[in-house]
Amino acid sequence: MMSIAVSVINHNDAAATIECLDSLLTQLVPADRPFKLDIFIVDNASDTRDRRLLENRLPLPGSDNIHVAWLDRNLGFSAGHNRNIRDIFEGATPDFVWLLNNDCIVKADCAAHLVECATSSPQTAIWGATLIEPDDATIQCAGGCTYNTWISSFRQLGHGTPLEKLSELQRGDPDYIAGASLFFPAPLVKTAFHPAHMEGARRHDSTPLLLNEAFFLYFEELDLAQRLKPEYDMRWCRQAKIVHSGGKATGAKGRIRSAKAEYFSSLGALIFTKTYFPNRLWIMMPARFIAKCIQLIFTGNVRFVRYVARAYVDFIKKTTPPEL
Repeated sequence: MMSIAVSVINHNDAAATIECLDSLLTQLVPADRPFKLDIFIVDNASDTRDRRLLENRLPLPGSDNIHVAWLDRNLGFSAGHNRNIRDIFEGATPDFVWLLNNDCIVKADCAAHLVECATSSPQTAIWGATLIEPDDATIQCAGGCTYNTWISSFRQLGHGTPLEKLSELQRGDPDYIAGASLFFPAPLVKTAFHPAHMEGARRHDSTPLLLNEAFFLYFEELDLAQRLKPEYDMRWCRQAKIVHSGGKATGAKGRIRSAKAEYFSSLGALIFTKTYFPNRLWIMMPARFIAKCIQLIFTGNVRFVRYVARAYVDFIKKTTPPEL
């Protein structure tokens, strides 16, 4: 029987995490599924109330396959998943590794479709899913996104398409797979990617890492795509469907942004451009800053302009990112 190791990060959002876990466990119904799930959770130093809520709800009924690491400080998205990946490979040898946002609700047969896609294409190192808006009727992202390195803007493939037209969507050519759901054949986690450029990262041990810990939040999936070796590719698994709320881990809600989202998305964009497209940095820096400020002003989020400016100052000074 094939096994899937799922990595989920919780930070002050236990209610969403429980919903995500419930949806994952439905993937094991009916009982004759040709795969099993092991779910690894890192709690990234949630506050006492949130941690207690998660503790009280675990283990879920019939879920002896859930493993939780309770951390005393917030490692961020990349380091949190890397901690889970280390635990996954220390304790077992899964067939697949699935990095999943805690604000995702996995639709019926999603895991089965991902396994089918992955087994049909052994040279594909990363599989993306069909991400669906919370209205459960509109496509948020058809697997991946394109990215403009000159002005640091992205476009979600298939965004806004009615879900009923999923079968009509053409397969796009993504620059990266959307980070809410990243599905890997387990052997390729170790072999399909060049080592991460770790300048400014907070390393915790000498274990080889999948995600680049220079990125606390955002841009880790773009970095991963840049490190993909040329003999491998990344694809969209059309029938693997996931409802993705988005923004919960950062406190953002739809058009209402958060200080954390604005700071770390800006810092991530700067680090990513400096790492992979340094000759474009001096065009990208002012272009993104001006565009971001205009966006925040016109969406009623002008109070967050100072967090964008703070990210730029911290990047230039190479200051350690704060806890926001």
